[in-house]
Amino acid sequence: MPLWIVPALLLSLVQAHDHQGALETFHVSAGHLAVLPCSPAQRHRTNVSWSRDGQGLGGTMGVEVQEGQLWFRPANTSHSGVYTCHYRSQSGQKQAQVQLSVSEEKCPVVADHRPLHLGENVKIPCKLPHVYKAYNLNSPKDTRWTKGCAPLHRSGAQVIGRGYLLIPWVTPGDAGTYTCFIDLSVGGQNYSAAWSVEMTLTNDTVFVQPHVVYPRDQVVQVHLGRSVELQCLADLGYSEDSHVDMYWLLNNTHTEDYPEVSDSWIFVPEQRRVKGKSTLIISEVHQELLNISIFCCVKNTVGEDYGQLWLTQADPNELHSALAWSLSLSLALLLLAAFMYYCRVELVLASRDLRSRFTKHYVQDGKLYDGLVSCLHPPGMTPTELSLFSLQVLPWHLEGQWGYRLYVPGRDDCPGEAMHEALSETVRKSRRLLLLLCGSGAQGPLSSSEELQPLCFEQRVGLYDALTQKEPRVILIEIGGPVDYSSLPESVQYLRRTQGALRWRLAPRGRLSLLLRPERGFWNGLRYHMPPVPLGRGVHSGTVQPESRSASHRGHRPKQGLMELVKSSPSAAPAKSSAQGVPV
Repeated sequence: MPLWIVPALLLSLVQAHDHQGALETFHVSAGHLAVLPCSPAQRHRTNVSWSRDGQGLGGTMGVEVQEGQLWFRPANTSHSGVYTCHYRSQSGQKQAQVQLSVSEEKCPVVADHRPLHLGENVKIPCKLPHVYKAYNLNSPKDTRWTKGCAPLHRSGAQVIGRGYLLIPWVTPGDAGTYTCFIDLSVGGQNYSAAWSVEMTLTNDTVFVQPHVVYPRDQVVQVHLGRSVELQCLADLGYSEDSHVDMYWLLNNTHTEDYPEVSDSWIFVPEQRRVKGKSTLIISEVHQELLNISIFCCVKNTVGEDYGQLWLTQADPNELHSALAWSLSLSLALLLLAAFMYYCRVELVLASRDLRSRFTKHYVQDGKLYDGLVSCLHPPGMTPTELSLFSLQVLPWHLEGQWGYRLYVPGRDDCPGEAMHEALSETVRKSRRLLLLLCGSGAQGPLSSSEELQPLCFEQRVGLYDALTQKEPRVILIEIGGPVDYSSLPESVQYLRRTQGALRWRLAPRGRLSLLLRPERGFWNGLRYHMPPVPLGRGVHSGTVQPESRSASHRGHRPKQGLMELVKSSPSAAPAKSSAQGVPV
């Protein structure tokens, strides 16, 4: 035998032993898609053929060669075995063997083992690269993961990139078997490819490169002669490490060389990680500490990092400017609060006007009147000023100017109807009860009045409903001066104490009265306590004819309104009034 044959035989035996020792096993489940790569032949895909037990695979159902890889669509238990790929290289004909193991389990047998470390963020790959590449799958939605072959329900876990499973802040419960699945459709048939990995918890401490979060080239303004406290924050990883050290350097010199400088640092757990916080205290800033490099350094067994800052002298004028701005802002806020407090009535009325302009729908509440006017005065006597206000002044403003609907006893009731039943119904169909109280300063002689007798019944009904059901709301109006509440019922005294009252009296005639218009505050306060005017009954020009309750209920023709009489007679114009805010 020629001598050159011996080295060739030895080389052939070594190569055969290497191929046998490098035999790679692929684990799949029956019914899943399987791919066997011919790894040494990736550059010779067009010259690859496959065999099993020395027999070709040309007639095997569901098995085909695609770009040098052996595909099983799908794999079954009969496909288990050793497969050989044959390829040609520059040195001649070659071959490589791989093993396929098909099980009946829902999830394939574990093909890899990986460690887990407490507190770290782990990223688990889905080792199905041939499937991802063949079907151009790049979205996280293409991959789903299970744990213990059951749906994965782990807070914070998510699929990223090309099928990677990210588990933040590993805990002991995260150990186990994980399986990734790829669901796809090939030629109208649905297939799944799967791969399993065992994640085992280890007690080894994970050390990472420290990183200084702050400072990073910051400039700090200080005042000479004053103290300053500088902070440094560094990310140290997942756990406290006794080998970590944090320190400061001033112009590349340790702090021990500066008697006015001291530093310290501590561990700070933050968002499932551990950070180091170092504090540098300078008791008195000197000129030599300005504009020099001050470094915060952190290091451990893995590496080190540092952050840099500088101290510059602050402009004294900036402090004065900041103080001035602060005082100006505080004063502006105080003035704004005072304005909103003292002008709250006007602001609410303006808001109602704007809403009435832009609101297209109005919610009906079943009420017929916006207010029921009732007078409380000595029995059998009606002061002239009280009668003038209830029959002329009040309707002229609320009905004629702002479109409210009022019910005034003696003007809107119908003769012959049951008084108690009608008044009880009217009280419950009114949004407000305007209770007019006769003050001690009412002017004019007291005379008997058949039109405006004190109707105690509607007052009792209205006050009872207001105190028990909060509806209708009662508005107390004092006419002619202060009212002696001690002689009034306790319910009226209670309303006076809890919500106050409005006060109206005749204004003295004169140019100053016309210029200041003191009655404006009273009418704004009254409108503030009245409900908003419904859509379609806004402010009217001139006067309007009040609606009659009897006409609206029984179809009778409304009586001639008092406003028409006031408008037709110059002598009947409403008297001017003055007011004292809301409430008194």
